Amino acid sequence: MNTLDEFNGWYIRDKFSKDTSDIINRELSDLLERGGTKREFAQTLETALEDHVTESKSYWELLADHTLTKIQNMGHVSGYETAGVQYVKIVAVIDNKTTPICRAMNGKVFKVADFRKQYDKIIRAAEKHDLKAYKAAQPMVSGKAMSGEITDKEIEKLGIKLPPYHFRCRTTHVAYFENEPLKTKETKPENFTNYLKTEVKKPDFKEFLKGNSVEKQKIIGVLNSKLSEVIKEKSGTNANTVFLSRETLLSHQPGGANNTHSEIGLSDFQNLPEALYNPDTVLYTKRKDKDYYLFYTGPKEKSYEIVVKLTADKKEFYLVTYHRGNVRKNAEKIYEKQKD
Repeated sequence: MNTLDEFNGWYIRDKFSKDTSDIINRELSDLLERGGTKREFAQTLETALEDHVTESKSYWELLADHTLTKIQNMGHVSGYETAGVQYVKIVAVIDNKTTPICRAMNGKVFKVADFRKQYDKIIRAAEKHDLKAYKAAQPMVSGKAMSGEITDKEIEKLGIKLPPYHFRCRTTHVAYFENEPLKTKETKPENFTNYLKTEVKKPDFKEFLKGNSVEKQKIIGVLNSKLSEVIKEKSGTNANTVFLSRETLLSHQPGGANNTHSEIGLSDFQNLPEALYNPDTVLYTKRKDKDYYLFYTGPKEKSYEIVVKLTADKKEFYLVTYHRGNVRKNAEKIYEKQKD
């Protein structure tokens, strides 16, 4: 993961130690590689750092939650850039636990370039082990008293755009491509189809496939607004970004576990952004308590089937399999493209 290679500035009780930071990065890398829960990560940290730090179980749970949330948010910045995404929309969980800052930031649209600026400030502060600059680059502002609206000037003053905004923060962000008015002087492409043709380069998988590549996942598509609303109602998620892991891509290559359909090549994977944004049909099914969505595009007799899985925390979609296949009859149809 690119972010872990750049970032090694974990603090414990406002104190930095290269030894403890290295351990956190090592265990975090392992967790992300194999998959795991925040609770497992908390237990791992407590065990791995028992010779360095003595803390309560609740502290390790808080640290695990914040560490995972922070690195996931930072990691998405590079993913957006790779996919050519220019804007992101903040999505907060609105309930009786929502903090004032998250409620105020909900629905705001920012440039990915702004996320990148904040990301770089965090990295620079971490490299210098400058705690003051580190906190200023991403302040925890849950205690701030604010109304339901927050001005751009206040946001700049607080120095916040990229979540998390506080400990235990549940706020996320999604790629933004819709024709909603933006509070910016810049203009946005009229629609994603034209945007793909003019601005977004098709994914380059050559480096991604190399075993020595540090990148283990990349964004390979976003969902259109109509489909996003249908899926939100079905699964209760605001996620609209689809990731492809290097492991999955490798499994589809010659000799890979999923390479049972030789007609699928890298050129087909390069067409995924358009196929995911503008599918002909989408089905829904549930397997072992997990939500799966099946995307179909192309002529009926030569249709592509793209299977994506919603993660347990309902924050991201991951591509599972990609091949030729007819529309299945044992799944629920939830979306069909309107014919001209």
